[in-house]
Amino acid sequence: MEQLAISRNMLFAQENRKDAYKILDGSARTKWVGGLTPEFMDINFDTMVHLQQVELETQKNSYCIFSVYTSADGENFSLCCKQTDEKNKTGVYSLSCDALCCKVRVYVQYDSVSPRARIRNLRLFGVWSAVLTKANITVR
Repeated sequence: MEQLAISRNMLFAQENRKDAYKILDGSARTKWVGGLTPEFMDINFDTMVHLQQVELETQKNSYCIFSVYTSADGENFSLCCKQTDEKNKTGVYSLSCDALCCKVRVYVQYDSVSPRARIRNLRLFGVWSAVLTKANITVR
């Protein structure tokens, strides 16, 4: 299992797209602040990955309720894992996941400190897959 590299051009945020890259910088000082919850952010790999773990950081002394959805075709999503523990106020969540996918959606339902979705850092772990998707096959 390795940390899957995510670049700025792979991100799509429903709100505040220009600051979405801040979830990738590894800093505890920066964050993406989206729109009012519920809010989502997509990561499009354009190839298949075997997603095994999701790490998400929000603000300390608060809790965040979120779900992670995956899609093998880029359009239809299935629930992979979710965080609903209101007692975890560390702001750091590590969830196990087991999905073959080309797109990941992080769906923030609630933030205990703010009505807006806030993510400091996002790390996805897994392995790159050799399986092709319809999205990356070009017919000539």
